[in-house]
Amino acid sequence: PEQQAPWLEAMRKELRELARMKTFAVVRRASVPAHNPPISGRWVFTTKTDGRRKARFVAKGFLQRPGVSYYNTYAAVTRSSSVRTLLAWAASRGWYASSGDVTNAYVNAQFDSTLFVEQIPGLDLIGGYGTHPKETYVFKLLRALYGTMQGANRWSAELSGTLLQMNFVQLYSDPCVYKRLNAKGEIDMILAVYVDDIL
Repeated sequence: PEQQAPWLEAMRKELRELARMKTFAVVRRASVPAHNPPISGRWVFTTKTDGRRKARFVAKGFLQRPGVSYYNTYAAVTRSSSVRTLLAWAASRGWYASSGDVTNAYVNAQFDSTLFVEQIPGLDLIGGYGTHPKETYVFKLLRALYGTMQGANRWSAELSGTLLQMNFVQLYSDPCVYKRLNAKGEIDMILAVYVDDIL
């Protein structure tokens, strides 16, 4: 039990975040079309380098049906040559470089297809979602979820749209590199995106 505690807390944290982001809608199993049955998911557990425990619920996207629950799956990532060029360019100008990642990135993106998911094992840890009998109710996915075929595509589109609204411009040479100009027309910020990591 003592060894389970940090993992259970990691699961609670993930479940609370999925609930906060309104990732799922609860629907009756009887309303699910026969040609688009619910897929299952599983927990993935990792220990971070600093000892923190992370639990992530991922969909078993390999069970999705093409043309039914997914269409476009392509998502670009920045080239390593772009990252090297960006760092050299920043260093030559005395710029400060930093990086970070977006927490639960995929869940920030709206889902573009109809996909049903079996209820998540462990939902009773937080209540709310777990108050519906699994035999009668399933989840309809409202936001992208790790493991789905188009999850990376939806996140990439969401992030790109947000950056463009913030007056960033995509480079033609690498669509995962964005620049922003100041009032003088000079570059004042450049970002390189690799999935949910931003430099």
